[in-house]
Amino acid sequence: MDPLREGQDDRYPTIGGLCRPQLSLNSGDIRVYVTSIDPRIPAVALTPYVNPRRWPPADGTSLYALVAVLQIEIVYASHLAAKNAFDACKARIWIPGEPPGPYPPNLFDEGHPNYLVPGAWCIAYYGQRPKPYLPTSAGFQHAYNVNVKAYISRANQQKFAVCKAFYLNSQRPTVITDTDLLTIAPADNPRFPAGNVSGRQLTRAQLDALLELIQKN
Repeated sequence: MDPLREGQDDRYPTIGGLCRPQLSLNSGDIRVYVTSIDPRIPAVALTPYVNPRRWPPADGTSLYALVAVLQIEIVYASHLAAKNAFDACKARIWIPGEPPGPYPPNLFDEGHPNYLVPGAWCIAYYGQRPKPYLPTSAGFQHAYNVNVKAYISRANQQKFAVCKAFYLNSQRPTVITDTDLLTIAPADNPRFPAGNVSGRQLTRAQLDALLELIQKN
């Protein structure tokens, strides 16, 4: 069972929700995950990732990397409940090119927090007006420990979802414009007019239109 394997039917991406605990996870929901592309990146740098017949876009158009379109299939009441389920099924292979591991990489195991949030890879935020601490910064370990404690608290309450992937590409994601996405799925959130990494919800009709656009790209 490998959530990141490209082009396979037996991949099961998971949603941990620890960074955004306000995100509701309900079986049957369809979510699209996009992230904005820095406008300072020159079009030539995007050439390997986009359809040359459609790029570069007109000036003023925002670009988004479309990373995943997922349908939530199974929802566990907490990370602990999900951990118990994975322990029972003995699944051990998760990330291509990496040694087998006990759980998906976004499942929080209180006994082994470094599995989900390796300190060497983290930027830890801490303080009344949180500031970032790099692993090489003085005070990083304390900030990291505070962050892990918060994750433990959330993991005991936060749901964990196993999904079906309609689209998943972390190596060469489809690049679309904000106009494309808003035409397919209008949004009423002015802060994130074209969606955000939290996972906008789609209707079935919007899903079909988005998958058609992905095929064209």
